Amino acid sequence: MSTTEIDNYRAGRETDWYDAAFQNAVRQDYNVSLAGKSDKITYYWSVGGVVNEGIVVGDKYFTIRSRLNLKADVTNWLQMGLQAHYATRDESTDEVDWKKAMQASPWGSKYEEDGSLKLYPNDDNVNTNPFSSYETRDRFNTTQTFNATISAKVTLPYGFVYEVSYSDYNNWNKNHYYDPSYGVAGQSSKGKAVRRNKSGHSWMLDNILRWSKTYDKIHRFDLTLLFNLEKNEVWSDNASNSNIVPSEVLGWHGIQNGTNHSVSSEDGKDTGNAMMARLNYGLMDRYLLTASFRRDGYSAFGGNNPYANFPAVALAWRMNEEKFM
Repeated sequence: MSTTEIDNYRAGRETDWYDAAFQNAVRQDYNVSLAGKSDKITYYWSVGGVVNEGIVVGDKYFTIRSRLNLKADVTNWLQMGLQAHYATRDESTDEVDWKKAMQASPWGSKYEEDGSLKLYPNDDNVNTNPFSSYETRDRFNTTQTFNATISAKVTLPYGFVYEVSYSDYNNWNKNHYYDPSYGVAGQSSKGKAVRRNKSGHSWMLDNILRWSKTYDKIHRFDLTLLFNLEKNEVWSDNASNSNIVPSEVLGWHGIQNGTNHSVSSEDGKDTGNAMMARLNYGLMDRYLLTASFRRDGYSAFGGNNPYANFPAVALAWRMNEEKFM
């Protein structure tokens, strides 16, 4: 035992690390929505929020979300729709290191006599305070997403139906934090600032043509033709600095105020397209045939073989429709 542990033991001072590190989990979920329908338009709009706290102190997040759905019958042959969703999530708190809390000595001291956090509860320079990051790290960690899909459906003559949709997906993440020199994580580096930014954008365009027809009440045809385009992009950058001088007061806001800087970035992009044809044929709803052919192109396939083909054929017999069954 260290001197601090012996002194606390003799004085009857104990720290219940387990009780300090854990709490009752609470989740609050609020939601309000508005929906309606007329002869031509159907709509739905909702706004909600979640406040979630886990069983470990500091394990919490806050979310606000909203969704909008619209569908309009423009004419008797044209139908249009919109689906949009937005959400923002805040996880700017570091949780207590509960594993260290469960192993910490009950005779270690959580705080110094002046009320500041004691980095090494046992004064052994080995076992760090489980609350160090929770109480000393300044973090800003938010994620935002916005997704939307617009679509149109056109009813054509001779049993043809054409559908087109465009989907757009976006996400942004900011993870900035500062470990001061008076904390465990920033002690050796004399203060460390980190800024990480990541964003992504994807879109997809689908064109679908369907044809359905029945002849003489026994021949049923269903034809589907598809053409798809898509693109995915991601951008990320990471900046860090340590030995923050002359002052740490700006934290990660003043990441330039250091002598050991590091900057890196990583971007990526991939594209794809697909073409598909599928025919379903049914004779007396008893003998069934399905034939399909799909041709996919993807940028990661490489320049020599950018496309892959996927043919398929299936036969089925509904034996229970036969008279002898």
